[in-house]
Amino acid sequence: MSVAQEAPPDAPGARAIARFAAPLVAGSLITQATQFLVVAVLGSLGGSALYLRAVYVPVAFLFLAVNMCMGITLQVLTARRTGAGQPEAVPALLGSVARVGLLVYLALGVAVVAGAGPLAALLTVPDAQRQAFTGFLALMALVSPLGMTGELGAAALRGTGATGRSLLLTTASAAVTLTCLAVLTQGPYASVLALPWSLALGGAVETALAPALLRRDGPFRLRDLARRERGVLRPVTAIGVPVAASVALLFVVEFVLLRVVAPFGQSAVAGFSLAYTVQAVFIVPAMSYASSVAILVNQLRAAGHPEHARAVIRRGAALVGVGYALLTVVLAAAGPAAIGALPLEGGTTEEAVRFMTLVGPTFGCTGLALVALGVMEQTGHGPIAICMNTAHFGCVLGIGAWAARHVESTDGLYAVLALGAAIGALLSWPVAWRLVYRAEAGTVPARGGTR
Repeated sequence: MSVAQEAPPDAPGARAIARFAAPLVAGSLITQATQFLVVAVLGSLGGSALYLRAVYVPVAFLFLAVNMCMGITLQVLTARRTGAGQPEAVPALLGSVARVGLLVYLALGVAVVAGAGPLAALLTVPDAQRQAFTGFLALMALVSPLGMTGELGAAALRGTGATGRSLLLTTASAAVTLTCLAVLTQGPYASVLALPWSLALGGAVETALAPALLRRDGPFRLRDLARRERGVLRPVTAIGVPVAASVALLFVVEFVLLRVVAPFGQSAVAGFSLAYTVQAVFIVPAMSYASSVAILVNQLRAAGHPEHARAVIRRGAALVGVGYALLTVVLAAAGPAAIGALPLEGGTTEEAVRFMTLVGPTFGCTGLALVALGVMEQTGHGPIAICMNTAHFGCVLGIGAWAARHVESTDGLYAVLALGAAIGALLSWPVAWRLVYRAEAGTVPARGGTR
């Protein structure tokens, strides 16, 4: 579904919004599943391979932040140009954002490789693993830009409204990555270095397929990729940087939570990590759903139909509210029992069930808050969203750490997390409603611009 030169006579209904969002949500779930399968395949190589990947995760968040920054920026710009009836601008936008991203990757890659020694010390990598860690880090820094260019192709497709084809691109990349990894981890020369080469091939396939899929929506000349599109840097800083900051913030939050839980023992850490992973799977689709709503809003706004954009926000909010309410009921009823049935050590199971019992019923609140903040970030209100997010997590983590020490149990932390999720949902949507929904009443279409 795409809002192109001729706007539809009526705003998209709830079913149309759901059909538009479904491929994005499915794509996020495929990406999550790919990560789990990568861990499973690397597990066949032994603990050393899993350890190297684990200590690389903090660095991976830096590359992920760049990917999200550039991808969301391009997605928003492409949606606006598509809504304004200018699909011919997509190649130049893609090329311009890609060049900015590659420059950032170059600087980040040089910094990461040059700082490999201090990084290893900071992450307490054993001396026996230092050389392997340094080599793995350098190779990941070398191939990671291919992942970014592949993500930019998918982002351009999403921005034009071709969410089904963006899912095809994501699926193809995941399939190639996993197949390559499965092949390279067999035989006498199998090692953890199979991961960066597999990711590189998956990114290369995604990058190569994107232009062919983009041609179906209009002219896409490869030579236009070299054409400079003016006014790209401002959206990168106004839209992309707050999104990247949100990714970095989520990493910091998880790190601090682990530090708060750590004094209660290894079983508590293991159980918390398991349940937190379940929460991530439950709420990650919210970010993709927020993108789908924001794409439609940006397209309709640029097409000169703010009243349709308001209808999308209103119906999108109702749809996600109903969806998460149903999912929360199912999770609250079956989640603790499902975790308890897993073949885990007793203390780990007990901790995971405790988290699911206390925090699980508010997973839907977290999802709703993420949708509100995501729509804000992608419709020009990113700085406000990141400030709200930072203040929220600062309060929750501070009070949660105090509560855990006060009651001498993780129950104190989990109670604060649950209460914080409910408050976050109650506060985020009124702000998003005022900033995004009401602002549409005075929107002037910006045809031909990237503002």
